[in-house]
Amino acid sequence: MWRPAGPFLASPVVHASVVSGRAGSHIGANMPVEVVTQPTEEPVSLEDAKEHLRVEVSAEDKLIARMITDARQWAENYTRRAFVPQTWKLWARQFPSSGFNQDGESRIIPPNREFLAEAIQLPGGRVASVSSVSFVASDGTQQNLSAADYQLESRDPWKPSIVLPAYGTSWPSTRDQPSAVQIQYVVGYASTAAVPSVIRQAILLHVGWSYANREPKAFGTTGADAQMMAALQMKLADYRLFEFA
Repeated sequence: MWRPAGPFLASPVVHASVVSGRAGSHIGANMPVEVVTQPTEEPVSLEDAKEHLRVEVSAEDKLIARMITDARQWAENYTRRAFVPQTWKLWARQFPSSGFNQDGESRIIPPNREFLAEAIQLPGGRVASVSSVSFVASDGTQQNLSAADYQLESRDPWKPSIVLPAYGTSWPSTRDQPSAVQIQYVVGYASTAAVPSVIRQAILLHVGWSYANREPKAFGTTGADAQMMAALQMKLADYRLFEFA
């Protein structure tokens, strides 16, 4: 069963502390996620943005570059999907089991979905690789799992990626404490060229709105702003991720 992963973020530039209150936290439903390594490129180049804005001088290049980053972060938060390669770290209370999810909350696995009982959901869309899986063992020691101890399932771009224990094994026991499990992974489309054109266009629309409205104001509430919000939502709707119930 799938369900929406959280409320729409009304602010055009909000990115950090979306769900967890941690400094540098990012996209996710109720899962603390930190951006460990920021993207080195944006899906929209400065040249593309200036062409969209019809700006020919370089005096505002730094301002426009910041607007591109703001727009990308806004769109990532709305879709709950990373657009360009970046490294994230997920904290979980425990490894999931048949009766409890990774936050230690009780749950019921639907029939014929038993393989999800031990799945750890990784927010952010298509995960390229898992860098490390570490945990606090029952005796309080910090342990690292070998890459042979788990497997990544990230083939479906329309569902969250998941990490499972290796076939025929189960997750180890952890100490009962917050953030006992930490998973670091690389997420995002393989390159800026791989970012769908509709996402790039949505970022350009957001840059255009920010360039024309530089003073603080409510975004998407009335008139032209509401039309802009509707246009952005329409363009990004098909790329919005959902999470496991």
